Amino acid sequence: MKNIIITLLLTASASFGYAQNLDFREEINLSGFSYKIYTKQTKNASSDKTVYAILNQTDTIFHDALVKDLKADKEIYRGIYGKNDKEIHFLQFDLESNKMNHKVFAPNKEGRLVLIKEAKNLDAYPKDFPPKFKNNKPIHPIYPGESPALYKWVEQNLYPVLAQKHKANNKGNALIILDVALDGSATLSEVKNLATSSETLNKLREKLTKMPKWETKIQGYDVAGLVIIPINF
Repeated sequence: MKNIIITLLLTASASFGYAQNLDFREEINLSGFSYKIYTKQTKNASSDKTVYAILNQTDTIFHDALVKDLKADKEIYRGIYGKNDKEIHFLQFDLESNKMNHKVFAPNKEGRLVLIKEAKNLDAYPKDFPPKFKNNKPIHPIYPGESPALYKWVEQNLYPVLAQKHKANNKGNALIILDVALDGSATLSEVKNLATSSETLNKLREKLTKMPKWETKIQGYDVAGLVIIPINF
C-alpha cells in the first residue's frame, strides 16, 4: 500500500426532533439579527434523514446533516454549516461522488435570510467557507503522529485483513471510511468499492477498537468527522 489520502468531512453531533418538537441546537447572530438552529429527523422504510432547520420569517431553511440509505445500509450525504458575522454557509458532501454543494444565506434589511450564493458539484473545499483558519484549511481531528503514523497503523492493522481475502481477486482502490467521534475513538462507517463479508467487517471493527485515540480539540474547537482512506491493492 503506497499512498493513503485522507479526506476529513467535519460533522457535528445531531439531536433529533420532528415538527413542533424540533431539537434546539444553537442561536446565532448575523448582522444584528438572531436565528435559532434546530435539528429534525425523518425516517421511513428506505431512508433515515437528519436536517438542520432555521425558522425563517416566511419559510424554513433545511439543510442535510446526515442521510442514510437503510436498504443499502450506507450513508449517502453528510452536511455541515459555518458562519461569520454576516453569513451562514452550508456544505453538503455527496459520499458517493465525493462532490460538494455549497449554499450561502444572509439576512436582507428586514432580517429574512435569503440565498446569496450557490455552487454545485465542487471538487475542492470552498475558500470562503467560515470560519477562516490557517492556510484556509478546515480543522479536523488529527491522528497522533499525523499522516505517517496513520499510514503505518493502517498498513499494519487494517490492510492485512482486506489483503488476505481480497488481494488476489481485486485491483484498484478500496475505500475504508472511519467515523471519528469527539472522544477521539474511530469506528468503521463503511467499506466501499470492495465486496466484504460480515466476518471481514467484524475483524476490521475489532482492529479499530485498538486504534490510538485521535486528537479532537483543534484550535480551541471540538471537532469530529469522517476519514476516507483509499487503499491500493
